[in-house]
Amino acid sequence: MRDRLFASAAGRNKEPILGALRRVLPRSGLVLEIGSDTGQHVAHVARALAGLEWQPSDLDPDSRASVQAWTKELANVRPPLDLGVRRPWSIDHADAVVHYRRWCFLMHNRRSESVHQIG
Repeated sequence: MRDRLFASAAGRNKEPILGALRRVLPRSGLVLEIGSDTGQHVAHVARALAGLEWQPSDLDPDSRASVQAWTKELANVRPPLDLGVRRPWSIDHADAVVHYRRWCFLMHNRRSESVHQIG
């Protein structure tokens, strides 16, 4: 699988997510993205927040391939990692950690104050 996967929800919520990240992330450093899924979000935010280095991750090999396809031209995005909660991680440091699925649920339910607290 070498094609980009696409999720319409990622297209709809990318700007609200970017806005929340702008408020809470540092200007530089390494951001670990948990559950990168299609790679659409990391591609979008990495372009907009170019001072940050991004480390995407996903358990699914097709998702990791899609992340690679979405981000192959972006110098500030590392190759995606295969991370899971039941085994040791291959990353030992991050300045911030993001997980969009939780954020998207909260934004959908109009609980924007919780989005800021998660950040």
